Amino acid sequence: MSHANRGMQLEKSVEELFKHYEQLGIFCHKLEVKEVDGVRIKKSPFDFEVFYDGCLYAFDAKHCQQGNIGIANFKLHQIKALKDVKNQKGSGFFLVYYADIKQLEIIDVDDVIKLKGEGFKTIKPDPKRKTKLDFLKIL
Repeated sequence: MSHANRGMQLEKSVEELFKHYEQLGIFCHKLEVKEVDGVRIKKSPFDFEVFYDGCLYAFDAKHCQQGNIGIANFKLHQIKALKDVKNQKGSGFFLVYYADIKQLEIIDVDDVIKLKGEGFKTIKPDPKRKTKLDFLKIL
């Protein structure tokens, strides 16, 4: 699988979950990137948003093939946007899938900021952050 398309399966799984959420009357939205003639016009700050029970949940999906995920995968514009959501009493996080151990995790944007500030280069899987795809039941 190409590096550029590794996260597509996770994104497709989230989109399938969204179909279920929408049947329950929960607002879900995948942010799209606009392209013209193969040129990206505008970057979305994160991949998905869900409005549920009076709260905005904004997140970006990441896929890690082996071992730890590099901090460099958490882009500054994504961190800023997700932190802005949290500052407005929403929830901003990264949904990370570690393929080698088949573990899905929620990593709060504040944890990414802290690890980046402490000079970490990677984020290891952590069973405390483990989640199921139907993450609204956990949040």
